[in-house]
Amino acid sequence: MNARKLLKAAELPGLYDKINRQLDQVGIESQPAVAARLVELVQDPSAGPVEFSRSIRNDAAICGRLLKLVNSAAFAQMKVVTSVDRACMLLGQERLRSITLGFYLSRSATDPEHEELSRRIWGEGVLRGCIAAELAQQTGGAGVSEAFLVGLLLDAGVPVMNRLLKDRYAELCDPEIEPERRYQLEFESLPMTHIDVGVALCKRWKLPELLTKPMAWHHTPPPATPATTPAQRLQRIAYCVGLVGLSEGVSASAFEHEARTRLGLHRHELDEVCARALSEYEITIDIFDSVAQKSPGAGELMDQVHQRLIDAQDVEMLKVASLTGSVSRAAPQFSLGGSIVEIERADRNMAVAYLMGERGARLAAHHFMPGVESAQTISAALAITPAPGDDSVLLDKHLRSLAA
Repeated sequence: MNARKLLKAAELPGLYDKINRQLDQVGIESQPAVAARLVELVQDPSAGPVEFSRSIRNDAAICGRLLKLVNSAAFAQMKVVTSVDRACMLLGQERLRSITLGFYLSRSATDPEHEELSRRIWGEGVLRGCIAAELAQQTGGAGVSEAFLVGLLLDAGVPVMNRLLKDRYAELCDPEIEPERRYQLEFESLPMTHIDVGVALCKRWKLPELLTKPMAWHHTPPPATPATTPAQRLQRIAYCVGLVGLSEGVSASAFEHEARTRLGLHRHELDEVCARALSEYEITIDIFDSVAQKSPGAGELMDQVHQRLIDAQDVEMLKVASLTGSVSRAAPQFSLGGSIVEIERADRNMAVAYLMGERGARLAAHHFMPGVESAQTISAALAITPAPGDDSVLLDKHLRSLAA
């Protein structure tokens, strides 16, 4: 099979279908039964603790963990809590939404054959989820549970990649390989990336696009413009969290710059975020103890992140120049599936299709060589569903002119 970098946008649906068939073969659940109901509740802002309690009360595994948590020192209850309803009430709406759905998803995608790797990745996922949730809280307070789930799922495809590719993927499981570097190695040498597998998992679990898209784009630098919608904020949070390596040699040198540029946060705010994330991690990790390994030095790990934040320098500007360079308002725009796509030439050999937000912000980018893509393939690359009345004909004409 061709390396992932050689696939055209039009071939991605076929790749996802193939991955889905492989997931059947290795026994990944299509959608955990209780998770189906929890997905509905997570998307329902009016759903309260009682609805969550009704959905999980017959599952002894999750109920036992919730009761253990609310009876821990973190919640300082005068009397032992024995009611699941009471436990759900004490946990709070955001924490309950994130940890219950996250528990079922992580349990359904573990790798029993490579338990050590699976537990490490999911343990790191819990920590990333806590950092993402606190970033969401710091930047407006909305979407905290969604941010946790996005952070939790960023590397969910890694253990599954190991099951699908076996020896071909073993070297890339080294914890010393930074996230961005691992993704590039996958993209250049393997038939799929952990993001492709993650997208296939999200589709399999029928997760909403608000969760799927930020995960799918977390290695794509977003534009350095203010986020004005929940989807924009989640993509920026996912990108920032995805930069933080979680090995002993943690590399967060870009984190401060990116968090300031993408989220408008300064160092003292990030210090507060990391401190709160560590506290929440200590509470949350016990819920996932059956699938996730607790970091033996989470406090030391956060200290390293703090030190990198303090020492960080603004040397990352060139890294995102292709996305944050001068924005030409004269760049032509086309309507596709109810979304606006802007086309801009990056250099002689490359052009970029930008997915535009409601207020003109660039949400995501797809780089392509003029003469290769069409309106259909660009729509697929940006996860846009075609609709009647699209500017497909006009876009195809413009793409041909770029290649001339």
